[in-house]
Amino acid sequence: LALFFEFMIPLTKSLRWKFILDPVKKIPVREIFSLYCLGWMVTVILPALTGQVARSFMLSKKQNLAKASSFASITLEVVFDGLSLLLLMIVVSYMFAFPSWLIRGEYTLAIGVSLGLAFLYFLTHNQKIFSKLKEKFPHKVTEKIDQISHSFSQGLQMLKSSKHIVLVTLFSILSWLSQIAVVTLLLLAFNFQIPVWSAAVVIIINALMMMFPMTPGNIGTFQVATIFGLSFFNVHKT
Repeated sequence: LALFFEFMIPLTKSLRWKFILDPVKKIPVREIFSLYCLGWMVTVILPALTGQVARSFMLSKKQNLAKASSFASITLEVVFDGLSLLLLMIVVSYMFAFPSWLIRGEYTLAIGVSLGLAFLYFLTHNQKIFSKLKEKFPHKVTEKIDQISHSFSQGLQMLKSSKHIVLVTLFSILSWLSQIAVVTLLLLAFNFQIPVWSAAVVIIINALMMMFPMTPGNIGTFQVATIFGLSFFNVHKT
């Protein structure tokens, strides 16, 4: 069962990516899924956010999309991941008292997500501002800026559709629930006598501690975050 839900994580995230890209270009799910898994593999092999960058370039090349539009879709993924993580933290906070540093992390995440959404909304609805800025720069520079800003805003077209916003939010939540299901089933396999919702706490702590991944596959960071999360429920480090 844990393996089944592990498979559901890339599937739900691939479906989310498809609905983000739908207003830009209709791409079959199987192609989106293969690109997502390739990006995931790169994340495991290389440090930092190389998987997302690789996925963005592969999508651009394979589907003949502008790199800025491809990058915009990845940006939307990050924003919706942050939004759904905030909702999850609010729900879990009714059952678990987060330490102060985690609450500060939640506030930082909330501010970041709010600013990100506001900026992306601004880009999709205020293209005229870029045309005014063009007057202050040389023609070659403004032409390139105009091309990039237009391509990037094209990749954000999903924000203009309430249907796509709902679907992307739904699949974001489903991806988190799939991760919680994997951890829950592993906790049961180890016969830990702790609350079912403790899996959500472990996932949240992992997500917050790995917001700035620096090692390939988050080696070290993931282990420390998991041990730390389980320590709240008196699970010994060993």
